[in-house]
Amino acid sequence: MPGEGLKGTGYRRTKSVQTTMRARKEFMVITFHTTHDALALEELCHTRHLPGRLIPVPGEISAGCGLAWRMLPEEYETYKDSLTAAGIPFQDVQPVRMYG
Repeated sequence: MPGEGLKGTGYRRTKSVQTTMRARKEFMVITFHTTHDALALEELCHTRHLPGRLIPVPGEISAGCGLAWRMLPEEYETYKDSLTAAGIPFQDVQPVRMYG
C-alpha cells in the first residue's frame, strides 16, 4: 500500500519521488584499428588538453580494437585538423547518440 514503505526500516514511500531521465546526446566517435593507436590519441589529447574520453566501442559500431575516442560534434569540428595532423591513424569517425 502507498505510504507503507519497508516494514521495520523506518522508510516510507512518497508520491513526490521524481525520476530524472538522462538524455542521449550526439557524440563523434573515433575508432581505431589497434589499441596502440587508441592509447596514443588518448595521450595526445591529455597532453594538449583536448576534450573527449576513451570509451569502449558502442554496440552500433564495429571496429578493430574495441576502444574509441568520444567528443562532442562541435569539439570534433574545432580539433579535427589537429587530430589528423598528429598522424595517428583512425579507422572511422561516426556520429553516435549515447548517454553523456
